[in-house]
Amino acid sequence: MGSAGRSALAARPALLGGAALAAALAGCSDTPAPDRGAATWTVERSTVFGDTDGPGALSQIFDVDVASDGRVVLSEPQFTRVAAFAPDGTFLREIGRRGEGPGEFLIPGALTWLADTLVVTDFRLGLGLFDLEGGFHGRVSFQIPTTGGSGFPVMPMAPLADGGVLALAPVATGAALSGAVSHEVWLRTGRGGAIEDTLLRLPLAGRFAQIRVGEGQGRSGQHPTAWGTLTAMPPSMGFLVAVDRVPAEAGAAEHTFQVVRVDLHGDTVAAAEVSYAPTALTAAHRDSIAQAEGTAWAEATGMAPGPAVDAYRDQVPWPDSWPPVTALLAADDGSVWLRREGPVADSVAWDVLDAELEPVGRVRLPTALDVKVVTPGAVYGVELGELDVPRVVRYAVRR
Repeated sequence: MGSAGRSALAARPALLGGAALAAALAGCSDTPAPDRGAATWTVERSTVFGDTDGPGALSQIFDVDVASDGRVVLSEPQFTRVAAFAPDGTFLREIGRRGEGPGEFLIPGALTWLADTLVVTDFRLGLGLFDLEGGFHGRVSFQIPTTGGSGFPVMPMAPLADGGVLALAPVATGAALSGAVSHEVWLRTGRGGAIEDTLLRLPLAGRFAQIRVGEGQGRSGQHPTAWGTLTAMPPSMGFLVAVDRVPAEAGAAEHTFQVVRVDLHGDTVAAAEVSYAPTALTAAHRDSIAQAEGTAWAEATGMAPGPAVDAYRDQVPWPDSWPPVTALLAADDGSVWLRREGPVADSVAWDVLDAELEPVGRVRLPTALDVKVVTPGAVYGVELGELDVPRVVRYAVRR
């Protein structure tokens, strides 16, 4: 799944904006790629999806996916629809509309595939099942109450080919910050919601942060330099992959992070430990983020900027170094894509591991590209055009 795509986590508001993080990371050096024979790959910008006006014009894009015939589909919560485009970028149709009836959405989000059936995750209604022409074929919907104060019920995320359902027990930010819940849990259930197995238990440490100014003003959300475990699944939902990216301590010249691939019964099928040279999170980096985000928060709420900036600088639990992986994606061929360092000039490096988690390639992609999905031969992401209008862009990968 994409870092903001096939996961309910992507729907959570961030505490800090990407612009401030990009600015703070601009001076960071490249993180070395694994030295076990990975090749350098190149990309070529090939196709744009999204028109300047009309039904093919796009709003905020949550997720992007690619059908077996090359058609591109994307979810737009603001328009309450899924839009479909031909492989050459021509707008084809809208799928779904606002409502709670058959074939309708309230909050369309993550997109996955069950063979040639498009699965649209609605965070209120469950999973909508559609054919490639937009025909509605049913819904999988359940909400299982949880205990322990997580804040949300277990919800379905994708149907599986063997008849099971991948489900998530999401955790409210407040429950994680208070310590009431320490892990987020991915489950396997039946179509009716009966829990069959636990696939992953992900520690929440390093995912969220909270700041306060005085007694009345407070803000909480994703940690600005989050180091919590990342997870991803390919569009076909054939496996899960997790990256444990606990940051290095101050002064460490070398550190490692772990990558684990599990099957849909929770069994580990591959694991790797990757060495890297940590990049220190300096006081200048912290100050840059605090200044940008504190000022923006103050402007939005009408408070004085000084206390807001100081709150960010002094209250966020900053790690000693940047996390070694900043985004994670998986492809249907079993490959795993790791965004290794923050923005450096106009491009950023991604390392590619094969199905056995051995390094096979490194590719540089535009820093401004919000990568949503990878296929064996291409990368699809969101770029902002004139007036910040989004469009999906395909980059062919040359190995």
